[in-house]
Amino acid sequence: MPDRIGSYEVVGRLAVGGDSGEVWLAKSVAGQPVAIEKMPAMARGSLARHPNLVEVREVVRHEAERYRIMEYLEGENLASFIRRLIKKRERLSVGLAAHMIAEVCDGLHAAHVAGELHRAVSPETVFITYGGDIKVLELGTAIEDPSSLYLSPEQVAGQPLGRQSDVYAIALVLYELTTLRRVFGDPSQRAIEIPPPSTQTESYPPQLDAICMQALARDPAQRFRSALEMRDALLTTARTLDSSGDPTQSLASKLMRLFGDRIATKRALLDRVKVGIPIGDVVTAEADEEIEVPVISRDLVDEPRSVGKPWPLPAPPVTPPQGLPPVPPQGSPPLLAQRSPAPRGKPPSLVPATVQPRAKPPSLAPPGPFETGDTGEVVAIGAPLITAASVTKRGFRWGVLLLFLVAIAGGGAVGAWLRWYGLPF
Repeated sequence: MPDRIGSYEVVGRLAVGGDSGEVWLAKSVAGQPVAIEKMPAMARGSLARHPNLVEVREVVRHEAERYRIMEYLEGENLASFIRRLIKKRERLSVGLAAHMIAEVCDGLHAAHVAGELHRAVSPETVFITYGGDIKVLELGTAIEDPSSLYLSPEQVAGQPLGRQSDVYAIALVLYELTTLRRVFGDPSQRAIEIPPPSTQTESYPPQLDAICMQALARDPAQRFRSALEMRDALLTTARTLDSSGDPTQSLASKLMRLFGDRIATKRALLDRVKVGIPIGDVVTAEADEEIEVPVISRDLVDEPRSVGKPWPLPAPPVTPPQGLPPVPPQGSPPLLAQRSPAPRGKPPSLVPATVQPRAKPPSLAPPGPFETGDTGEVVAIGAPLITAASVTKRGFRWGVLLLFLVAIAGGGAVGAWLRWYGLPF
């Protein structure tokens, strides 16, 4: 790491890798922090100026190399933002996501008007400040990577490029931000048809679905004619979807909740830079690099979705202990368990049985004519089936009552006969 580049004192390394190799944190003579990036040999730099493009203050030559002196941005790139959302199991409102990508489109349109293409738009080249502003990085210095997952079909084919090439890359970023799923897992998948983002998450707005798919058309002529046209469509959609007020403030609040730890550390670092205290280790450029962004699922396009969640995977059956049947996935019809005959010496096993309605108890029919069935059971004609035991029990009670009445009647008759003949009674 050099001690100085031009009049700027280098105090730490901000990032390693990328097209420029390294990005350093430095301070000006007045003590203000700046970011310094080494320019690739073939890079021409950028003359475009826009609030959504990182500000390049000057280009400095040092030891036969060129360096860009840029504003120092406090924030996170979009790749870190997406990974932190996945880690925290949070989502971003689609209206706010549409606003963010509209800001990217606005910055790129300014570059296109200046006669420049970005050629390497990706979540890594989109930056979100802790204040909620969106900045496009590496304009004029990015080098096309043949293995990138964000290249347009015409880039992959080595054809001439126009503005619609950057539009395609912006749409891939929009897709990933709103679904938290990457469209392509490796370069070999870039020729596969892309399903609409509405197939990956529930309640995806149809108007945003249409914008994303138009920008992802394989034929550049079928995409938006410019990043400005895509921006206008996104802003119209964002206004209808998000009623939370100022989107910049909403985004700043979201970053404060997600990256509060990193914000405090970075601000303490800047305070040391301004007063000339050694800063020690600089905070890593990207957060949560261990988090893997999942790739979209192309197998669930025609299946029902669960409300408010990404596409659910089918639940596998639970493996029970040996000797028991498989437990069906959640949501299957309930099964009754009945015992099946078991061989001697082995315990009975449970087998699935279909659900049967509970049998109603037989109603007690009034006394009437009876006939005997084939099984010996007594059946009342025109009445539900009843058992012989119940009939026998009921007949015994009626017989006792009948004998009692006959006895009373008989006793009365005998008494009357004796009185008739004058015999004492």
